[in-house]
Amino acid sequence: AFLYPQTGYKSLCTANLPNLFDSETSENNPSKYFDVLTFTGTGNSTTNTETRLGFQPDLLWFKKRNGTMSHVIYDAIRGTSNALRSDVDNAQSAFGNAVVTPTSAGFTITGSNTSGLNGSGEKMVGWFWDAGTAATTPSSSYDITPDAQWVNATAGFSITKYEGNGSADQQIPHGQAVKPEFAVIKKITDSGNGGSWMTKHVSLPANNIISWDNPEAANADSMWYGIFKDHPDQATVKVSTNSDSRHTNESGVDYIMYCWAPIKGFSHFGSYTGNDTTNGPFVYTGFKPRWIMIKNST
Repeated sequence: AFLYPQTGYKSLCTANLPNLFDSETSENNPSKYFDVLTFTGTGNSTTNTETRLGFQPDLLWFKKRNGTMSHVIYDAIRGTSNALRSDVDNAQSAFGNAVVTPTSAGFTITGSNTSGLNGSGEKMVGWFWDAGTAATTPSSSYDITPDAQWVNATAGFSITKYEGNGSADQQIPHGQAVKPEFAVIKKITDSGNGGSWMTKHVSLPANNIISWDNPEAANADSMWYGIFKDHPDQATVKVSTNSDSRHTNESGVDYIMYCWAPIKGFSHFGSYTGNDTTNGPFVYTGFKPRWIMIKNST
């Protein structure tokens, strides 16, 4: 080790690890595609207008911080009044009568009963993703042609809506040119049976999934096996039918799919093993994360 590095070299420390996402260019500034905001509700029947994002959000995820409330999720495809809740397998539905409308620099929340999103004095947090400037034309070269799709290639994020056909081993395009490492499928219409949040992650064994609304470990038992058949490939995501096909490919039922691909300096997906000590594992992401999601897989 050198107290003073030789000419042309740097000290070995985390401050000198490379951040490969060039935040100096307008195209690749991470805050142009994702951000986190906290805000306080202004009261039911009072419009809450937020303009601090600086981009139009296409995936909007809200959580109340000073009281009990489900995580509530909206997106550009499903519309401004259709909420999904990450802790339950329910179909989409209105959250009170809240209307969440994306704007060019943020969003508005309106409605005469918006408690949980905009009640007076409610402390909120929101996570927001940009899925591109406009809807794309989904590819029809696969088993299932999506009904709608938004793609942000720079940020490695896409939103896809499709209708299940009830057939086995079906391919659905996710719209990105690179392989996703984190993908979620959720049933959004309900024909009598709910649908779990079927989640595939690059770190999981083949044919294993995790469900957001289920505290169980990743598994591939008879209920889950084959629903998210393989790790998403270069151009498609596969879904299957089995004894519980309602979760990803029930015939005539609508689904939403969120896919994230790794972008250096912007997003990272990995795993670690806990060591039960005060000096826990170090996970190198290549950048300072703005948002972290952790789920026990075992």
